[in-house]
Amino acid sequence: MDPVLLPRLFDVLDQLAEKSAPVSRKSLNIKKPLTEKRFTRIGRVLESLQVARIDGELLVPDADLDTLVAYWEDVNLEGINTIFRRYIHYETFLHYLKTKESIYVPPCTAPEERQQMGMRLRQENTGLTFVAIDTFKWWGLVVGQVYLSHIGDRKIYWGAEKPSLDIFEKSVRLHYREIQPLDGFANIGRLADLVCRELKISFIRFEELFIQLCQQRQGYMTSTSLVRAPSSKSPVQTLLPRSQAKRNEKQNEWIKKRFMEDGILINGQSIKMVKLQPV
Repeated sequence: MDPVLLPRLFDVLDQLAEKSAPVSRKSLNIKKPLTEKRFTRIGRVLESLQVARIDGELLVPDADLDTLVAYWEDVNLEGINTIFRRYIHYETFLHYLKTKESIYVPPCTAPEERQQMGMRLRQENTGLTFVAIDTFKWWGLVVGQVYLSHIGDRKIYWGAEKPSLDIFEKSVRLHYREIQPLDGFANIGRLADLVCRELKISFIRFEELFIQLCQQRQGYMTSTSLVRAPSSKSPVQTLLPRSQAKRNEKQNEWIKKRFMEDGILINGQSIKMVKLQPV
């Protein structure tokens, strides 16, 4: 298993797409130092994805590079995930998470727990290491396959289910009542955490469905951007279109980092607190 982080993987994909020709390890060293070992690891991942192959000190574009780059530009997360799943270790991770439904991943401040988790994975013959799970949770998070809970129990959850809008609305109303906001306004991050864990959906999917509800149900909710201190910070990572990310002259940031407590965007307004109306 080659532990390659997504930002670095997208750095290399961008260079391959930019040149539409082989790129050398030396040319990839411009942004960040790339050792021979790291170059080989990235190359093996790209070969598995069928988007590039290693030829000595070169990475040579392969059959599906243009397809992956087109998915990236359109932020077609399902398409990107389909190509990612060609990498057997990522596919194994998704299968394992779906089977378990949720996994507690110890933080970096708990090295003994991390080691114990790695031992359990080996004993269970999962084909995974702790490093694999700690790496691929971010792959899955960005492409909408994983839900990462920091408000609740700090677990990663299988998040690729596709509930209907009616089922989603029932869950939203159920957990809205569970929160029991005194003034009627519930924190969108707290509400999303409960719904995502129950329905096994990602926060990305939660946003999509919640916005659909607001668009289809006239007067469905009232909202406010009032800022209230969250119980904890819950990170969300959103993949940007390649062309949009490259507009940043200082440094390409392929993945936008924000927090669930920052709310969701509806008609250009950041909604942090919501009050649902009676049906």
